[in-house]
Amino acid sequence: MASQQASDLAVNAYDDSCIVVANSRREQPADNTCRPIKAPDPSRGYRFRPLKLPIRAPKITALPQEPLLLFQQFVPISLVESWACYTNSWASHLRQLGHGATGTARQNCGFHEPLVKLKKVDNTAAADLEFNYLTAVPTKDNLVNQIIWKDNALVLFLSTVFTGVERVDRKRKRPTTDQPSARPIKRFFGAEPVKVISIPSIAAIYNEQMNAVDQGDQRRAYWSPDRRVRRGNWKALLIIVQTSLGLPARNSPDQ
Repeated sequence: MASQQASDLAVNAYDDSCIVVANSRREQPADNTCRPIKAPDPSRGYRFRPLKLPIRAPKITALPQEPLLLFQQFVPISLVESWACYTNSWASHLRQLGHGATGTARQNCGFHEPLVKLKKVDNTAAADLEFNYLTAVPTKDNLVNQIIWKDNALVLFLSTVFTGVERVDRKRKRPTTDQPSARPIKRFFGAEPVKVISIPSIAAIYNEQMNAVDQGDQRRAYWSPDRRVRRGNWKALLIIVQTSLGLPARNSPDQ
């Protein structure tokens, strides 16, 4: 409770030394909101000059047939294409910047086709991979490693750090799922409820650190400041719109 109070004080503290309080008064002693107390100006004008606005006929523009086209009217397509290029090749881009990257992959991300075929039949009777099976195939440029590992299901990994031979011991429980893809791991456990297993380091480290975003959301929910904090995809879209519209306006020769 003491730490909560300390964090609230740190967040809600304000410095009003820069506020000019001359000819004003505060509504509340503990509030930095000041209201002017100047007397009304007795002088007045006698001929108001309204702003002349041109009369324009109403113009109705039909919305695009697809939401994506509406989005592209506000965000340059070049920005979208560069963002899509980055997300499609995030492992390579991060490696070029000197950062290691590891993450799971979808079947349609350009993963090595023979490995994708194994994933497609993983939850069928045709699956024949045993638990803890691992295969690694590097990309054509040898910069990104494509790894598949058989756990409860077959997992696809992309990594610029792990070779696939790294192993670490972890205690695992026998799964309770009835999915066909989990039959190999059930055969491996047999009647034992818990086993210490040597599993790939890429899977162990990824599973232990993949919930960092969830932990951050949880901490913000517990120790949030006295203002509303929004989370979600809206923030990423807002940053894209601000960047694409704000920077060109700032760099315009008319500014």
